[in-house]
Amino acid sequence: MPVQHLLGLDIGSNSVGSVWIDLGCGQILTGTSIFPAGVVESDEKRGDPKNAARRMARRARITLRRRAQRKRQLRLRLIGAGLLPSTAEGWKTLLGGTDPWELRRVGLDRALSPHEFGRVLLHLSQRRGASGLATTGPLDGDEPGGATQEDGEVIRAIGEVQAKMLAAKVRTFGEFVASQREQRVHRLPGAERGPSGGRREYRDRVRNTRDVYEHCADRAMIREEFGRLWAAQKRMGGPTAALLTDELRLALDDPDRTALDKDPTATEEQRRAYKQMFKEGGLLFGQRRATWDAGMLGRCDLEPTERCVPHADRHASRFRVVEMVNNLRVIERGKPVRPLTPEEREKVLAYLSGPLGMTPARTVKGKQHPPRPKQSVSVTDLRELMGWGRATKNTPVRFSIESDENREINTDWFAREIVHGAIGVEAWSGMSESLREGINRVLLKRDPAEGADEAALRAGLLSWGGLSATQAGAVIEAWKRRPSIKSKRLKLGRRAVRNLLTVMDRPEPWPDPHCPSSYRWLTQIEARKVLAEDGDFRDVTTGEPMDAITRRRYATGAKGATARDRHYMGKHVLMKDGRPVIGPDGRPLAEPPPAPLIANPVVRKAIHEVRRHLVEFMTTFGRKPDQIRIELSREARLGAKDADRALFRNRLRDRIRRDIIEHFGLDGRTPTQQEAATLRVVLWAQQGGRCPLCGGTSGTLTPRAAADGEGCEVAHIIPRGGGGDNGQSNLVLSHTECNREMARRTPREYWNATLPGGFAEGYARVEGLYGEIARPRPTDAVRKAGGAPLWACYFDVRDDRRKLEQFAKDVKDIQGMTPRQEAATRYAARQVMAYLADALYDGKGLPERSMGEGDPEGQRRIFTTDGLWTGRLRREWGLFFDAHGAAAKGLEEQEEHRRKQKNRGDHRHHAVDAVVVALSTRAVQLAWDERERAAEAAGINTADAEAMERYRRANPIPPPEPFGTREEFREAVRRAVFGDGSTPRPICHRPVKRKLIGPLHKPTMYGPVLNPDGTRHPSFVTVRMRIADLKPAHLRVPPGWDELTARFHAQNVPISERTRLRASLAALRDPAPGPGLVRDRTTRDFLRRWLRDTGLSLGVAENANYRVRGGFTDADLRRVLPRDQAIPTPSGVPLRTVVVIRAIAEPPDIPRRRWDPKTNEEIKESCAAAVRLYDLQNNHHIEIRMSTGRTRKTKWTGTVVTAYEAAMRKLARLKQFKAVGVPKPDEFRCPGVMSEADKRSWRPIIAAIERAHPIVNRADDEALGGRFVMSLCEGETLYMRHKWTKEPGYFVVAKLDKPQSVVLVPDWDARAAGPRKDSSGKPVPDSQRESFTATPSDLASLAPPGHPHAVKVRVSPLGVVTVLHRD
Repeated sequence: MPVQHLLGLDIGSNSVGSVWIDLGCGQILTGTSIFPAGVVESDEKRGDPKNAARRMARRARITLRRRAQRKRQLRLRLIGAGLLPSTAEGWKTLLGGTDPWELRRVGLDRALSPHEFGRVLLHLSQRRGASGLATTGPLDGDEPGGATQEDGEVIRAIGEVQAKMLAAKVRTFGEFVASQREQRVHRLPGAERGPSGGRREYRDRVRNTRDVYEHCADRAMIREEFGRLWAAQKRMGGPTAALLTDELRLALDDPDRTALDKDPTATEEQRRAYKQMFKEGGLLFGQRRATWDAGMLGRCDLEPTERCVPHADRHASRFRVVEMVNNLRVIERGKPVRPLTPEEREKVLAYLSGPLGMTPARTVKGKQHPPRPKQSVSVTDLRELMGWGRATKNTPVRFSIESDENREINTDWFAREIVHGAIGVEAWSGMSESLREGINRVLLKRDPAEGADEAALRAGLLSWGGLSATQAGAVIEAWKRRPSIKSKRLKLGRRAVRNLLTVMDRPEPWPDPHCPSSYRWLTQIEARKVLAEDGDFRDVTTGEPMDAITRRRYATGAKGATARDRHYMGKHVLMKDGRPVIGPDGRPLAEPPPAPLIANPVVRKAIHEVRRHLVEFMTTFGRKPDQIRIELSREARLGAKDADRALFRNRLRDRIRRDIIEHFGLDGRTPTQQEAATLRVVLWAQQGGRCPLCGGTSGTLTPRAAADGEGCEVAHIIPRGGGGDNGQSNLVLSHTECNREMARRTPREYWNATLPGGFAEGYARVEGLYGEIARPRPTDAVRKAGGAPLWACYFDVRDDRRKLEQFAKDVKDIQGMTPRQEAATRYAARQVMAYLADALYDGKGLPERSMGEGDPEGQRRIFTTDGLWTGRLRREWGLFFDAHGAAAKGLEEQEEHRRKQKNRGDHRHHAVDAVVVALSTRAVQLAWDERERAAEAAGINTADAEAMERYRRANPIPPPEPFGTREEFREAVRRAVFGDGSTPRPICHRPVKRKLIGPLHKPTMYGPVLNPDGTRHPSFVTVRMRIADLKPAHLRVPPGWDELTARFHAQNVPISERTRLRASLAALRDPAPGPGLVRDRTTRDFLRRWLRDTGLSLGVAENANYRVRGGFTDADLRRVLPRDQAIPTPSGVPLRTVVVIRAIAEPPDIPRRRWDPKTNEEIKESCAAAVRLYDLQNNHHIEIRMSTGRTRKTKWTGTVVTAYEAAMRKLARLKQFKAVGVPKPDEFRCPGVMSEADKRSWRPIIAAIERAHPIVNRADDEALGGRFVMSLCEGETLYMRHKWTKEPGYFVVAKLDKPQSVVLVPDWDARAAGPRKDSSGKPVPDSQRESFTATPSDLASLAPPGHPHAVKVRVSPLGVVTVLHRD
């Protein structure tokens, strides 16, 4: 089928560039859209999901609310039982006159009053011990109980506390802490006696703080103490014992959840829900189950009716090992890469499926750790199993996985722990298959966190399982350490795994179709295709043959479009001007379905944006594209850790390049010459100054010679004509004569022809060359000052290994897939391609989805490319544009050269890239490779960048037909991307805050400042701050304060003089709080004097801007503070925190709520001191209005609406919905819940409520500013004139500022809000985006052509503009 219509996509983490090219007529239509990224991106860090912090905060709020509810219910129950007072006065007396720790100690030996025992129960509920701690470490890379470092610290602290309790001979945890508190009492000096003459005292805290695990207890310890106290009070009799009934005991502690079973008023549904919701019952120790939505589990691509199987399943556990072993390859020096032999494979399988041996005894922090069974395997273990010994850089034989340091070795958990470790191999072999499967399934069904499940599992194993008590106990111990059922799963279902194992897990190898004399072990992909092609295969689970649909899924590895997507495409067609869009086949074009629910937020948002482009292209041209080419940016592929690591390495390498340029004085050279020189120097550092081709026999290389290129040059390990690339792993620095002598041969061919020992001798030399160099860690490179030690950090050990692999390759290896080609098939690219294949081509269009060579519909339509080809062809065709003269704004030569190559400060470069991506066809790539081989044949060193640049200019690759010459093609691309020059071509920006998203306020809670009349100050708030966080501005004082206090604290000052000085100090007016001021003057004065005594400077206050010039720094304060970060006061009480008063503009006040025992309801606190205040963080939108005054002069005004205020408007709407009984949105959406007549009856009511309670108030109201014109939020676009140049253009709202202004940037400007810095920390010129602030009056005056004022517009992905009125 001829290819005429091409679609190119350049997909980034927050952008999509697209192009539709008609090769028949040469038409080019481009589109660019910018959207909010799904992850946090900054200059320092990127990759974290945006909702992570918000999700954790919401989880904390839910936990706090449930805890408060539990305590409230406990108080009410104890009040009803007579164990707590029912009046406020009684509560105050009880809380103020009792010490709960002391009551917990004496309650073991004497009778407590009812209220005292109730106080003990409240204290137990407040500190009821840690629960759900992971007691085992990682197992085969899994985290069985979600073990964390904090869990380990708490477990260790609990063990230490239990040891101390045994040594102190105390009975309970409460008694132990009470004894510890006695040892922490500090008596104050005699001069600090109280008014009655008694000594005052203070006590060091015993409660744990952050990162301090001193007094930790688990739930079992607290439950045991509760039982001891309950029994002791019952035994001693008295009024308290009479109140301690069995019914109350069950209400407080119900470990078996039987409380509702004895309640005749409870329904069966309530009893069942109670047992499902709670792991343990009771108001004291009740614990909810850790719930998770099973619907979030992925489904198997091969068997979509099944969920993905957990690693703990016996079939999945075996499959993980078999798949890994089948993929293992052995790399031997001088020999082709080969699979494992049958004997080697059986040996490795047996080892990974059985006991792994014992870990050696070790000593950690002075503590002896005895040997214990291994739970995981390293590559070294496999090497020792094969008899190869530990790996070094000179090792002659190695596994293929050794180059990946992060690769984990899978082991068969089920076979090792259950079969070998618990039941026994002989007993397991004697069981029937149904019994084995029953044990497997029950181990997956039961939860180790459920106490009742352990008993049920033990009973089942002893009865129907037929195991002995010893076997059952061992199975249960192994079951408690199983891999996590929730997080550790394959991407296949059990049924598919069992089918695949029939061909993957057999002792005989399969013949290699590409090499008849060789063999292979099937990979998962190969096994799928074997099963699909086997017409006699029957499903292992059902015994039935595969149907055609299942066979196709196994052949393609894809489940295709879901039923939801097929329903959507069958119901929705593309519409244009109110009529369906008809395709070339005469049928309406189906609308592509919404983006699938993918866990990766970057990929999900990217697919959603690609869909918008696709819909508009198909609507415009009335057809589907014949071919699609995609480039997925690096940022869209990498996860958070990988992205941060890559960012750190790129910055380090940039610093090294600049150091080399400065060290050798290369500033006078051209950028191309500088790049070539720095490459030669870093290769020199990687090789230790020796030529790898001759091993140094022709002399050593010097860094100056490398920088100047004298007697040396960059050489390809694998020649370009032989399939090598220009990647740094394929480049070395060699003597010029050595490179000439090797010519177009591979190292294997060269050394076999020139060395007595052949390839083995040459390879041993390069192994020694790279093995002798110690590579510092990247984090250590930060401390390197410069020179050769810093240059050696350019490459790491993995780079050395990749280079050694290049030296070892033969012709067969070269013909394989390159690392860049493999990168193009990663997860993100696969997801985008799979969506396009399902949405456009009925699941076809990809090579892996072809049914074979005989499949007529298996033509490939979707391709991927990478940045390597995009950069090459963009330079080849000269597609560099500097539409705004950025290169002439003071840039350094190096920066200007880079900007000229690709202006990343302009969003439209995505569209230019999309054009190149669409035309990166196989024919163009072959033409490029052919030219490289021709250059090599002509005697040109293809590793010499300058020489190759001259050759390429002399032998250009013309653009594809029908674009004519390079200049004609460049002009066509310029018009398509930037417009014809008469009007600017806009870019689509998705509004960031059109919906109500993001935090309503900052998380810090402030206290109110009360006026003398008891009312709250409108803008002053208080917050408690650590001493270690103080700044000089927090200690500002009125002018003259220091002079008066110096005289006040001087010796021998008369009392009358002190009185006068005290009055003078009181008369001084404090400076404005601004960003913060220590509230108490006495404390502030004490801190100032203490800091002066330690030698710190308080600086000079500039009260006009709340700053202090020349004050102490954070490092200075940390240096003088004691280790506990507390300052000792004259009284002896340590000062750790202070109350700071600060000013906040319009802080929203949220009243506290408390439980009223009289009404049994929550009520608002009426006290002004109980109000919680917050600092607003988000501005949601600005409402702009215009009015005409008496002079008939138009006045424009704006009101910025905060996110908090917008949320209050929405809350009012929702309350009104609830008041009139409007059904919930789910009831409208779900089919069959509401009839169409009911929906129609509710719609006018809903519309009326939305008009009465709008989030954006579009009403014309003189009190609000007049007639409504528009509203603006971040990301929305305006068509107007530039404030400074007066040129018309499109501008995007970047920020809203109070009281009524917006910050605007040109829609094309992709630069950051602040200047970018180079590796030396200096700002790069012209790296900050162009922005200006506009008021509503500016919007009225900066009218573009054809409009009376600035207008709000909506821009489609292809640049179609729609003017929005009163929006």
